[in-house]
Formats: sequence, C-alpha cells, structure tokens
Amino acid sequence: MKIDICTTATLRHIILEETLKSFTDKMLTDKDRYRLIINIDPIGDKLKRRNAVLQIARKYFNDVVYNFPEVPGFTKAVQWCWSKTQAEYVFHLEDDWRLLIPVSIDSMIDMMKQYNLTSLRLNKDNLHQSKSSVKYGFTPFPKISLNPTLFNGDFLRRVSPLMDLTHNPEKQLRPTKSELGKIISPTNHGIYQKDTTKRIVLDIGRKWMESSRYKKKTGFMNWEVKTK
Repeated sequence: MKIDICTTATLRHIILEETLKSFTDKMLTDKDRYRLIINIDPIGDKLKRRNAVLQIARKYFNDVVYNFPEVPGFTKAVQWCWSKTQAEYVFHLEDDWRLLIPVSIDSMIDMMKQYNLTSLRLNKDNLHQSKSSVKYGFTPFPKISLNPTLFNGDFLRRVSPLMDLTHNPEKQLRPTKSELGKIISPTNHGIYQKDTTKRIVLDIGRKWMESSRYKKKTGFMNWEVKTK
C-alpha cells in the first residue's frame, strides 16, 4: 500500500534532516512505499537555499513532490500538501519532530480500519494508561492535531478545499456548524499508545525558534523577525 507523507517545511536544514532521519530509521523504513509531498516556505536559515532543503528530502525518499511558494503561509502550505495526496492513508509530518521509539505504521493502519478512526496521532506527552489504551492500543481523543498524525486520505482531500487561508489550520479542524465542521463532526480520532504510555515524538522546533531571528505570529500562521 502506497502512503503519502505531507511535510510543511521552512529553510531549517538541520531540523528537517533530524526529523526525516528519525522517522525513516524507526517508522518509514521502506523508501519505495512512500511518496513525500513537501512544501518549502522561503523563510528560515538566511544563507541556505530551498534547493538544499529539497536535496535533503530526496536523500530520504525516492518519490518527492515539492512546492516553492513565493510567500510563506502555514495554512496555505498545509492545504497545498493535502490537495496533492492520492493515497488511502496520509501521514502528516511537519519538519520539526523527532521520533523517539520504533512505531509500526501498519499497526496504526490496522487500528484505524478496525475502529473506524479518521486520524491517529503520535503522542508528544507522557500519558496515563487507560482502559482503551490497554484494550485497543489507542485513547480516543476528539480534537484533530497536526502533530505527527496518520490520516484517512479521503478526509484530507474533502476538508482541504474548505480551509480558510487566514486562520490557523489546526483550529479550523473542529466540529462546527460550518460546511467544514459538518464533515469533521461524525469522524473519530485517537492517540496511538500501543505498548507504551511514554511520549513517542519530541518537538525539536521550539529550541530552534529560541535561538533564531524568527518567531511565529500569534495563531502560528506566519513567521516574523523578532524585535530586539
């Protein structure tokens, strides 16, 4: 089964390499099974070029679809990536995560099929063991997250055209009375916890932001230069 991977990236070479290395070492091990769809926004390390970021992507995946937008924008990047997907299952992976332990993507797919889940995300926090996590291997969770998450591909292709490019994409993925919300309301989501309650992924982007000249605007929509 071919699986699409959607990555929203910026010009952060070391961060992207650490992310892709950890996930291809511990989860996405078969290069030929995956297609990487990557949007590379023109902001980040000042002296680096987007072509260099693309070279890193091609180092880890044989099949790469990329976009070089002229203006950075988080929601636009997410929408573009999702609109290019074709696979039954899509793994959303932003450019600043480290996978801490081996994870079977086939186990995640089986879980989603068996329990009719639309998304199943990897937990970034230590979690308590629950009856559900012991019995099923996941904990139901109502909110969709853009942490590393496996999605039903049809769902992403239905919601992406309806996203408002002026608002945070994650906050739009909530049940509401809007057309987008009506698609989301009947869906089920969970946090993957098979055989562990410890965090599975680590956010490695915060440290970069602390040391860089950039910060995210309120709502995490775009980058801006820090004021002294």
